[in-house]
Amino acid sequence: AWLPLAYAARLHAAGLGTIGALMDHINTRGVRWSRAIRGIGAAKAAEIERWLDTHRRAGVIELQASARMTPR
Repeated sequence: AWLPLAYAARLHAAGLGTIGALMDHINTRGVRWSRAIRGIGAAKAAEIERWLDTHRRAGVIELQASARMTPR
């Protein structure tokens, strides 16, 4: 209910039905986290990351520094 319905549907279809699951996915995969999710490209991924930053709570909703690093 927090993200646009179309984004939430795509995330849910990818097995990311909770904010916690999304955070784990992003923190595990890093900057290219959205590649594994059909219909979530770079622009939508950036929008989701901005939303997460806006609603950040230490220890609950928090992107790790590695999630922002560009792979070499």
